Amino acid sequence: GLLLAGCNSTEGRVQTHKVKGKVTYNGAPVASATVTFAPQEKGTPTAMGITDGQGVYTLTTYDSGDGAAAGIYKVLVY
Repeated sequence: GLLLAGCNSTEGRVQTHKVKGKVTYNGAPVASATVTFAPQEKGTPTAMGITDGQGVYTLTTYDSGDGAAAGIYKVLVY
């Protein structure tokens, strides 16, 4: 057998919480927008998501759809 140290490691990761939201502009959904949760506290990782055709996004920090760490964020939409 082969043992690979460090593969799929969660060491150093902070706990994340599922986050899902919707981006609208003038009442209409915004598709293909990048939503970034930029942490305002040191040591908190950035979380990102991309809106679908209905303007809905799910945040990812480490693994697809895992959410964001608890904290204070500035939310940026591009």
